[in-house]
Amino acid sequence: MLRDGTDDGGSSTSVASREDESSAPDKHAGGEKLFREMGRSVGIEDETLNNVIQSVSGETWRKRRAGLHLFLNYMNSKKLHIVDILHGRSDIVLANALTWREKQGGKSMLEEMRKMKTHAGVALSMFSDVSNINQSPVVQAIVKRLGLERQTKSKYSSVWNLNLLTKFIMRSGLGTA
Repeated sequence: MLRDGTDDGGSSTSVASREDESSAPDKHAGGEKLFREMGRSVGIEDETLNNVIQSVSGETWRKRRAGLHLFLNYMNSKKLHIVDILHGRSDIVLANALTWREKQGGKSMLEEMRKMKTHAGVALSMFSDVSNINQSPVVQAIVKRLGLERQTKSKYSSVWNLNLLTKFIMRSGLGTA
């Protein structure tokens, strides 16, 4: 396509932007909207937000939108405002959201709680005063009690067995003099 609008006979390609993911039938559009509102509330311009969104892989962004959508459900149920969350103790809000989701129950509860912890935690860390929300002692205590940590899988079973042995020795106190 030439500048004057005539076709030069060459092929053309079009790339779907990520902004199209927020169309009406998209069930996680609320997650993207929440992410953008968080950014705007701390003064980030729309172009900068687009750069942040495009800097992550499409798969990661899809998952982050889903996790934020779950967090948005919590915010709506408790009538929380973004400004209050970002300028307060975001780690406490995330811990409360995980506990709220636990009380709801359901077959996909654990997986949804993992998504919320991971992706809402990252977004809150990006925009709030608390730097690493997922490492907060409050969030870690909730994660441990609810069993949200994934078991690490060793590439070699002997290394895995050594890790188990080391943990047992440390717990039982056999290694102390």
